[in-house]
Amino acid sequence: MRRSDYQITDKQELLDILKQAEICRLALADRDEPYIVPINFGIEFTDPLNLYFHCAREGRKLDIIERNHKVCFEVEVDAKLHPGSKACGWSMRYRSVIGFPFFS
Repeated sequence: MRRSDYQITDKQELLDILKQAEICRLALADRDEPYIVPINFGIEFTDPLNLYFHCAREGRKLDIIERNHKVCFEVEVDAKLHPGSKACGWSMRYRSVIGFPFFS
């Protein structure tokens, strides 16, 4: 992460973001092309934390994961656009979690 001063390290805040998030994006590598898809998800608040991704029993996502288990997910909350006076002055404020699941 380039701006480590923005990094969220508090476990409770990370859990709060996961609780509030409505959509998860799953990022995969389909051979030499990236593939990202928004998906519904569920959380089991145990130790370790379990995330469940909703999908059909067959399809492109599962085909890709079978070939390449290197995936990551992203969720964000509290997204708010902050306009600027110039194009480079615009920014987006949000809180997010990026993680790397383990498949069993």
